[in-house]
Formats: sequence, C-alpha cells, structure tokens
Amino acid sequence: MKELISVIIPIYKVEKYLENCVNSVLQQTYENLEIILIDDGSTDRCPQICDEFAKKDKRVKVIHKPNGGLSDARNAGLDMCQGKYITFIDGDDYVSKNYIELLYNALIRNDADVSIVDAATIQENTVYSTDSVEGSVETYTQEEAIVQSLNIRIPQRAWGKLYPGACFKDLRFPVGKLYEDLAVLYRILLKTKKIVVVRAPAYKYLIRSESIMHAKFNARQLDEIGIIDEEMDNLILHFPEYKTMANGRRLYSYFVVLRRINSSENVNEYTQEKEAIMSKIREYSKEMLFKKDINVRLKSKILAFYFGEAVFNKWMGFMESTYR
Repeated sequence: MKELISVIIPIYKVEKYLENCVNSVLQQTYENLEIILIDDGSTDRCPQICDEFAKKDKRVKVIHKPNGGLSDARNAGLDMCQGKYITFIDGDDYVSKNYIELLYNALIRNDADVSIVDAATIQENTVYSTDSVEGSVETYTQEEAIVQSLNIRIPQRAWGKLYPGACFKDLRFPVGKLYEDLAVLYRILLKTKKIVVVRAPAYKYLIRSESIMHAKFNARQLDEIGIIDEEMDNLILHFPEYKTMANGRRLYSYFVVLRRINSSENVNEYTQEKEAIMSKIREYSKEMLFKKDINVRLKSKILAFYFGEAVFNKWMGFMESTYR
C-alpha cells in the first residue's frame, strides 16, 4: 500500500465553498489519505458540514477549536497528523482529482524532498472543475530552489506542496501573523537537498473579495515586511553569494505593501508606516539598477518609485493587470 498522506484543511467561515473543497479531496485518485478538517471556531455552518463529512468517510477527522487564526489551525493539524507526508489545502480552495497523485509521484520518482504543483487562480463565478491536469517536471537542487524562490518561480504558499512529515518535527507556523507561509517556506527549503516542481495547475486558488488577503488595508498586512526581512537576513547568512537577489526579493515585498497602502481608502492612517517602507526601499534599491542578476520588472518598479508616487502607483497597477 502507498504511504499515508495527511491533508490538513484549516476552516473558518467558508460555508459557501467548503463542500467543493472537501469533495475534491475525497475524490482523489490517491486514496490512502488522512483528511484533517480544523474548524477554527467558525460561526457559520462549517462545524456541521465538517461533522457530516466525518460520518460519511472514515478518512475524515475533525478538530473543533476556538478561533486562533490560520497558523494556529494548521498547527493543530500538524500536532495530530499521522501521515508520512503532509499537504495543506485552504478551506475555500479546491484541487484537481490527481493533485495528490501528481505530488506523490513527482516526489518518489525524482527522489526529492518536497514536491510542488502550480496553482490556477479561480474567480468566484468560475465553473467548478476537478479534471485531472498534467505538466512538465522540473527538478532543483537546494541552491537552485533558493534562486527560484527568490525569483518567485516557486509559489511561496504553504498549499500546493507535499512535504515529509519530518519537516515539521521542530517547525510550526507563527501564530497571529499574516504571510505565515513566507516564514515557513524558506526554513523548509534550508532543510532540503532536492525540490521537484510539476508545472500543472492542480491547485485551484479562489479569489474572494472578503478574504483576509483582499480586505481593506490594516496594520496586520505590515507583517510581510518583518517576515521578509527576517527570512532574507537568514538566507543571506546561508548563501551570502545571493545577497543581491535576496535584497531584490525584499524590495518586491516592500513594493507590494506600499502599493496596498497607496491603493487603500484609509491611506492617511498609515503615513508613518508608509514613510518607513519608502526609507527601506531607498536603502536597498540604490545598488539594484546596475546589477545583472536583478530582473527587468523589478528594475522598472524601482525607476517608477523614483519618478514619484503617481507614476509608481500607475505602473504598479499596470504590472498587476498585465502579469496576474
């Protein structure tokens, strides 16, 4: 029998999407699964839906807990999971029916430590489909994977990946923070020797206007700055030869957060934070324009920033609409 794989699904107020999510897991072509549904204190019908799934399929286990946030919910799943391998799926997303099989086969056949699939961005009115997908396979050494992550060619989310359970023996998601995926991904990469990526959109990432990541700007979204600084400092310690690339990745996050503040209706509430981010951009961008290993897109953002706020906002908006 194939190895047991734990599927950890944190759930909070996703009643409208939860059945699609869980059904897409129950219908997987890879069947030896432990499906852990973590009801994170949801006040809608999610707790009842979770319990109904547990009654229908013995592979489903349910945790009901007080609301503690996404990281806390994932950690609760990690604390109880039994699988040799682990994958995460958010409760409002869903996956192709061969999602886990793609991840597992890629991992085993390439003797890799972590496997990854691409994600398709799904709008709420998109027709639900779990049809199987296929794609090319790319393998990377640890160092190559670090470079790919710095260039954002490897998705920097917890979901869409298959990890050995041993990766999380001494690792948990930071509770109370947004962008918790960033805080964990680089630590995992530093534990690995080989990564495999299947360029197939097997994970379906749903865009919701009311989700945490797409809500009105608030102070918690500034978490990305502290997390990315900590991770890039850590990477530079291990790979000093990639200092310029790491600082370029740092700038990417600075620009994203600055754009969010500028686009928010409550921009005037974050004048001090905005100036702090702009100061960081000035600090790290000076060396970038003439570096060969910094991509043209980042250089264009740096130039737009120095042309002034109006030009920067317009250019960032154009880039988002062109490359989403």
